Amino acid sequence: MKRFILILFLLPTVLFAQEKGIKFSNNLNWAEVKEKAKAENKYIMMDCYTSWCVPCKIMEQQVFTDSKIGEFSNQNYVSVQVQFDDDPEANEVKKEWMKLSKEFDKNYQVDGYPCYLFFNPNGEIVHKAYGKREISNFLNLLQKVPNPDFQYYTLRKKYAENKQDKTILKKLLNASMEAEPEDKQDLIKAYLSQKPAIETKAEAQVIMDLTRSSQDIGFPILLNQAKKIDSLLGETAAEDLYRGIINFEDAANKLGRKSPMGYYILTSNPDWSVFQDTLVAKYPNHSTELLDFIKLNFYKNGLLMHDYVPALKAYIQKYDQTISDRMKMEYVGVFAKKSKETELIKELLTWSRDAFEKSEDVENLSNYALLSYKVGEKEKGISLMEKAITKAEENQLYDLNENLDLMKKGENIL
Repeated sequence: MKRFILILFLLPTVLFAQEKGIKFSNNLNWAEVKEKAKAENKYIMMDCYTSWCVPCKIMEQQVFTDSKIGEFSNQNYVSVQVQFDDDPEANEVKKEWMKLSKEFDKNYQVDGYPCYLFFNPNGEIVHKAYGKREISNFLNLLQKVPNPDFQYYTLRKKYAENKQDKTILKKLLNASMEAEPEDKQDLIKAYLSQKPAIETKAEAQVIMDLTRSSQDIGFPILLNQAKKIDSLLGETAAEDLYRGIINFEDAANKLGRKSPMGYYILTSNPDWSVFQDTLVAKYPNHSTELLDFIKLNFYKNGLLMHDYVPALKAYIQKYDQTISDRMKMEYVGVFAKKSKETELIKELLTWSRDAFEKSEDVENLSNYALLSYKVGEKEKGISLMEKAITKAEENQLYDLNENLDLMKKGENIL
């Protein structure tokens, strides 16, 4: 009886979560979905998932149920979920969708999950995107898809008609960041026209946007012309990008391991000479800065504050002019929750304040609020935390409100 009452108690909450999120038309077949979309002049959003995909489940439970996502999606899309692996308990409609999934996979190369396929109101494919996303990021995706300048498949057709049009090619490259086609590197090569140097801001932006590994065509340009890229873009960013790529490829997996429970455990005493030898062999002109970057991020990620503080000060002294605003906030943000050293925080805030002042990101606003509060700028800290709360997603609000309450009471925050 108690269990029955509990179910009755929880049922309205579950129904409310479903009501405020995306209303999927999973009871309709493909022909009916297209008919509904055409009649209502809406785009189609197809969530492609598998039963074993953890990120898919997170999207379903935390993002698709969000009220802002639901409101926008339900007004502008007919949405449907399609399972791409077997389900022996599927009903007839779902079985039909699962059979069609093989056709979708063949036609649109669904190479990972979750994958989102988008169709216009006439049922024609226009865009593809991948991955687990935050609420704000997924909402941004939904808002951009109806714009032809963002649609991968639309731009692909335009490019096929005129391969000399660099404006179309650049838009196609940007859309490729979402769609991840197999020939993305060929598109970059076509855009750069195999030139040995970049000459325009647009070319510099392409290198920054589409270089994600040392195997990418743009990587040698990124590595060897970082200062030129920064100059063309009017900001410091290229150095942090190539350092991050090399750190990920040559260090991250060797500096830790995943536990059976999925937690990342850092190596206790790294042999830095091994990394030094590797970096000298692969990147002789950058080996010192790269090792300094790898060490710094190892100490930061492990919250090894005894090593992190002197490493950060030394790094700033040597590489200040090549550290992006994003990384400044990341390096200093550690002290928002892990330090009470007022003088140290004041020193680091002086160095990074301009970057924090320009940021509208919730995490940066929150960290800036806590740092300001800790150095005695209490009213500023409270104001920044209130601003962060107005921009936060639902799953961020608890911690932000808790910190705001402590700040308003004048209590210490670690």
